[in-house]
Amino acid sequence: MADEDYYATLGVSRDASQDEINKAYRTLAKKWHPDVNKSPEATSMFEKITKAYEVLKDPKKRAAYDRFGAGAVDDGAGSAGFNPGNFSGFGQGFSGDDFGDIFSQFFGGGGRASRRQTGPAQGEDVLMAMRISFMDAVKGRTVDMPHEYETACPDCSGKGAVNPSDISTCSTCQGSGSVTTTQNTMFGRFQTRTTCPDCNGRGTRIVRPCSRCHGSGTVRIKETLHIVVPAGIDKGQRLRVPGKGGRGINGGPNGDLYIEMVIQPSDTYERDGLNLYSHAEVPLITAVLGGSIEVDTVWGRQTLDIKAGTQPGSTARMKGQGIHTREGRQGDQFVTLNIKIPTRLNQEEKELYAKLGQIAESRGEAKGVFSKIFNKKK
Repeated sequence: MADEDYYATLGVSRDASQDEINKAYRTLAKKWHPDVNKSPEATSMFEKITKAYEVLKDPKKRAAYDRFGAGAVDDGAGSAGFNPGNFSGFGQGFSGDDFGDIFSQFFGGGGRASRRQTGPAQGEDVLMAMRISFMDAVKGRTVDMPHEYETACPDCSGKGAVNPSDISTCSTCQGSGSVTTTQNTMFGRFQTRTTCPDCNGRGTRIVRPCSRCHGSGTVRIKETLHIVVPAGIDKGQRLRVPGKGGRGINGGPNGDLYIEMVIQPSDTYERDGLNLYSHAEVPLITAVLGGSIEVDTVWGRQTLDIKAGTQPGSTARMKGQGIHTREGRQGDQFVTLNIKIPTRLNQEEKELYAKLGQIAESRGEAKGVFSKIFNKKK
């Protein structure tokens, strides 16, 4: 377009310096490059700013544009001879470092070749689940768990060769572990970096491989781990087994194995932290007059004192009968008391309850209930 304002396209003034023009172009190129910006107008905007930059970066083209306008450079007039369809020069006007600065942000490559980290690195941690019973979680136990994992070969210490002289620098990547390829496209020249196919990223090649691992540097181990489950462990808690996780990189140490506890529920107890909750039946006469009952706990049957006049659904606390931890902390057991109403009575018992009913009725408490229940004939 004859009236196109290239300065406005780049967002600079007409007296902008070359450094200001270069900086503005770099900023816009990063924003609108089609391989980064997926909006529909990215390609047209990228072409537009590149067209403006191709004119303003060249002193002769810029002078012709300033004097005669865009037409002087678009149609080949003067000395510009600019072809708006030619993008092979994208990146021209920058040093090799500038070119790398832009495209390393796009693709992780560019003019600056960075070396791949080939030193030893610790492997990843591994998470597994272990299912145990409720009582195993309460009292603890040792679990024998079969486990299979990869680790550095003990014969070659993970190097893949027994002798250092059997290891040489990879001639393909020169020890960097990666190779760079350059491709010319309509948007310019692009460099991509990939893992070296000859050494698989190690940066070295094995001349004579280790006889045990055959040059891989790793071996697969099958063993039985003795996992000590501590008393009082709760669901979701994890145990750490050092060095039994994912294999290290380039001879580095293995990661750790984490075992997360999955605890089967109990038919008798409910757990909340260190406290346990259960139910127990109390005979009616014991609830009325007081006494004691035997209650199941995780530590065996214990005697629980019942106060006279205990009401249905009340809760009794048994101190120290909950979860015990290896740090010495102890929880309690809370027992919900259900009053057991007798369903089969002999004649003597009926007469006694009937008498109690009469006493209650005389006080205005029972209102005929006892007499209806216990004064029935056989």
